Amino acid sequence: MRFLAGFLVCILGAHAVESRATYVAGVLSVDEFLNLTIGEYIAMTDTLLIADISPVCSAGLNAMKATSKILPLVCAAVGSAPIETTTENSVEITTTEEVSIIGEIVESESSTLTSLNTIEASATDTTVNTTIVYNGTGIESIINRATFEELFSLRFNAEACQKGVDVLTYDNFATAINYYYPEMVVNNGTRDQKYRNVAAFLAQMSQETSGRGEGDPYLWGLCFIEELICDESCPQYTDEGSWEYPPVPGVSYHGRGPIQISWNYNYGLLSEALFDHKEILLNKPEMLVTDGVVAFRSALWFWTTQQWAKPSCFDIMMETAPPCQHAGRVPGFGWTTNVINGGLECGIETPQKVENRVQYYLSITSALDVDPGKYLYCDEMANYSTDFDCPAPETTQDSLAQ
Repeated sequence: MRFLAGFLVCILGAHAVESRATYVAGVLSVDEFLNLTIGEYIAMTDTLLIADISPVCSAGLNAMKATSKILPLVCAAVGSAPIETTTENSVEITTTEEVSIIGEIVESESSTLTSLNTIEASATDTTVNTTIVYNGTGIESIINRATFEELFSLRFNAEACQKGVDVLTYDNFATAINYYYPEMVVNNGTRDQKYRNVAAFLAQMSQETSGRGEGDPYLWGLCFIEELICDESCPQYTDEGSWEYPPVPGVSYHGRGPIQISWNYNYGLLSEALFDHKEILLNKPEMLVTDGVVAFRSALWFWTTQQWAKPSCFDIMMETAPPCQHAGRVPGFGWTTNVINGGLECGIETPQKVENRVQYYLSITSALDVDPGKYLYCDEMANYSTDFDCPAPETTQDSLAQ
């Protein structure tokens, strides 16, 4: 068995950070290692030992973070994820969050080594400390902590909402966007488009996780993080015939997370998108309940990814999705409802669920001081079970199954 004893020559700005590592000839170069996907790493038979990585991780290597898929996992294992460096007047908030760690930390006489030889589909949940840096350029420029918590304030006094309160926090929300989906903030849209997009995202999550009762104000979002009747198991969401994303015996694939991901094939697709390896969430779908960043990432991936003939909700709210006038599909909040649950809620007389979605949206746009725009409902919009000759989005990506 061969070993790679050490790690990394990294670029920070224009300056190289010299590695103290020595490399065994014929194993992997630094660039080759950094460019590995998790799936490619799992296919390797060698054991790699990585030393002296903490200083590199804490240096704030933004370019490296964007290009290396293996680095964030390695850094997380030693408790120092690569994040944006602080700037003047930024505020640092240290939180403890559940993250997926692949591998194990082992002790050595010379240093702490992170062993990646046991990357498993059943990723180990480990608590690590991360520092979230707010410098006014991320999601905090659109919605701050105080506004976020006010919009979901009624959940804080409800015992039934405790999981949502603990997991669906502002810090986890901000980390998921600022670190993994910065395009939610940094894009070519107008102010109205950017703010409406964030409001629509929050509104749709609010309805999917709502603890609201009849007559209550629309401040009950982010309460329930998994399907209520399925705390233990719901075998009806298992598709035994899915050869590409086969279910794991005894695992329930009921709705979890802010957008309520369900079915084994959807967990497999999501796992590939988040971790480059389908077995992680097929084995541990509960990560969408225990890890707040992963939970919000699942919702953000759904929001920003096209689903075959359906445009992404992000493209709809940014008004870049090609409209289909004769099907009533025009940019506006109502079209996102059609994408999410149109088969049950659109093209019919407006049901209460759609009214709830719209009212959450109006509440949030008001709080964000942005006009909600037009086309909030979908009763006059053809759902996607109806065959219409509509312009296809420019590119087709795999996303959650309908």
